[in-house]
Amino acid sequence: VKERVHPGASACGLFAPAAERPKGARTHDVTTIPGPSGERSNLEGLDKVFRQATDLIYGEDQYWRVPVLMDYLKEAMAAAPNLCLVVVTKDVSPFDGAKTWTLIMDNELKEAAGDRYLLLQLKVFDRGMVGGVETQVVKPEDVHTKPTVVADYYLPDGSATKHTRGLHYAGEHHCTVDDPWL
Repeated sequence: VKERVHPGASACGLFAPAAERPKGARTHDVTTIPGPSGERSNLEGLDKVFRQATDLIYGEDQYWRVPVLMDYLKEAMAAAPNLCLVVVTKDVSPFDGAKTWTLIMDNELKEAAGDRYLLLQLKVFDRGMVGGVETQVVKPEDVHTKPTVVADYYLPDGSATKHTRGLHYAGEHHCTVDDPWL
């Protein structure tokens, strides 16, 4: 398997297929450490589990603009015809200068995966005044969580936002759980 990260990055290996995994959970600490020889095990771990995904990748993040993961996601979707990708993110403000990347990601994944890809924006129902009348209103809700569930066994969660800065340049940390019984 061709590695796509710096050879000195981390010792994060490919996870064993579900049938070969021992019972019980394993945890891994994965990080992004800036610098020319810094660690990118956040990115490396996502790359490796995406390549093994067969039925579901579910992610939440405050941003959905990860061009660094685009090829990984497209390859995973092409390799597994039953794989579905569901992403939950916050509403993108029209004043957000990087919103273009959210649109690019969304369009490219719709083209690559069709109805096997779904992008959702978290919103809440509330009561509010509209034109002097109390009524139900829909409000955008902030998403700051960052879990990614791959199939039913891999869950990383922590501070690493899935965008280029969080996976390449910022000091970020996730703790992952590899457990066939999640």
